[in-house]
Amino acid sequence: MGIAAYAVSGSLLLLLWWQGARTVASVIGFGSSAYAAMGTVTVLLYLYTPEVYPTRIRAAGTALATSWLRLASAAGPLLLGYLLSTKGLPVVCLIFAGVALIGAIVSTQMIETSQRRLEDIAP
Repeated sequence: MGIAAYAVSGSLLLLLWWQGARTVASVIGFGSSAYAAMGTVTVLLYLYTPEVYPTRIRAAGTALATSWLRLASAAGPLLLGYLLSTKGLPVVCLIFAGVALIGAIVSTQMIETSQRRLEDIAP
């Protein structure tokens, strides 16, 4: 499911880049749809992350992973504002699409955890 959400989000952003983000309606439509698909990934990662850490360090591992999310949430708007002012919206859409498609590729290497005990996944 995560792979599909990354792929859908990346594809919508590529479409927005390709058409040049010329109209407000296209930015709202494609951008909101890409954001909704990426929101699915966020929910899945919050469920998946604790499962891959061994029980003895699960809380610390999840906290560390979440701290990277918080750091990116703080730095992202600064970087986005800089890129928008220097490169324009289409380039920002292309960069985000690239990140989403890289996420889809990386997701193919994730450990399958469904129907498995946590102790068997990360002892």
